[in-house]
Amino acid sequence: MSKGPDANARSRESVTSSGTIGAAIERIGTKFLANLRDDLAGESVVWPSIPSVVVRVRDTIRDPNSSVDDICAAISSDPAVASRVVAMANSVLYIGMRPCDTLRDAIVRLGGDVLNHVVMVLVVARVFSVGQRRRIQRHLVGLWRHSNQVAALSERIAADHAKLRRDVALLAGLVHDVGKIPLLVQAERLPSVMGNAALLDALLTRFHGQAGHLVLDSWRFPSEITLASVGHESWQQVRQGPVDYVDVVTVANLLSHCDHDDPYALVPIAKIPAARRLDLGPERLATVVEEAAERAAELLAVATGKA
Repeated sequence: MSKGPDANARSRESVTSSGTIGAAIERIGTKFLANLRDDLAGESVVWPSIPSVVVRVRDTIRDPNSSVDDICAAISSDPAVASRVVAMANSVLYIGMRPCDTLRDAIVRLGGDVLNHVVMVLVVARVFSVGQRRRIQRHLVGLWRHSNQVAALSERIAADHAKLRRDVALLAGLVHDVGKIPLLVQAERLPSVMGNAALLDALLTRFHGQAGHLVLDSWRFPSEITLASVGHESWQQVRQGPVDYVDVVTVANLLSHCDHDDPYALVPIAKIPAARRLDLGPERLATVVEEAAERAAELLAVATGKA
């Protein structure tokens, strides 16, 4: 007896009959990207749009007639973000300065451009929860911890370069793998993908840059941050021009994966083009790792409201 059309066929599609794992990755990944484009175009509840507080703060800061009080009112529309802005202004990023007691003090300290990126950092943490998804929760928790580590490493690397901004590097590091989230959300509906760790990992590696580009473009993130998300995996590429956030996040991402207990683990990283462009030898890389480790825990606490 034949079965009628299955409304959930797309969600339960099997990858076992695809011939090769490479073909399966291309087929599933291409479909996931198409689904993501549809989700973003329709502002689907599956993938959240950028939080309204970011839009309000960004528009207020861009308005030449806005005052500090106007910016304060825009941020205060989200009390959780407002309290974290104060915490961020008092964090290790601004150690040695007089403590900020009020949101207004924090806004004055941070300034418009930095404040805009700080608010983005704080709300991005919410995206990593994507509701109550038990099947992928372990992946999301691991991804958030990794992203936080890369953010802290990126911030420390950028601190050595006058033409790079630490707040931009921090945000670029935090969202460098954001494209993996919508891919995981869709993979959750495919048992044949979730049950195959090698396939899932290959799928995320192959397509998360393109997915991240779609997401960050829809959120109207600065192009320099989007480029870092797309290009950080191309660590063998020899690039021209001044150092940028692609270089920073590329090195930070590799550092996050190396064995920090192995004294020789940093030597290969120091030889890649991005590290050479940033003038990061093994000794400086070791210092960056040490300094970033001290900051990562506090940055994570501030971003998640646990500071």
